[in-house]
Amino acid sequence: MKLYIANTTKTAPRFRLAQTGDGRLVYHPINAGSQAVVIDGTRAEIDLIIQQHADYGLIDATKIDQNRIYIGLCYSIDKPVRRKLSKRPCGITTVT
Repeated sequence: MKLYIANTTKTAPRFRLAQTGDGRLVYHPINAGSQAVVIDGTRAEIDLIIQQHADYGLIDATKIDQNRIYIGLCYSIDKPVRRKLSKRPCGITTVT
């Protein structure tokens, strides 16, 4: 399963996650208005990453319009975040 993280802000944060097993931090730069696959792993690994980042505002891309507070990073599992998010500050461009 692939975890796509989309950045709808005008900044380029580094999405970080701990590698399972050895605990090393891995950084994934995600340019403004783009998205990236940050892991191709099991459902358990993906759920753990989502739980870790939910406290910092990471939300399911399908629920963006339902939230009043939105930080700028969203996720989708096994398919890229849809381009319709262009209503957001920066929008989404092609998958990297």
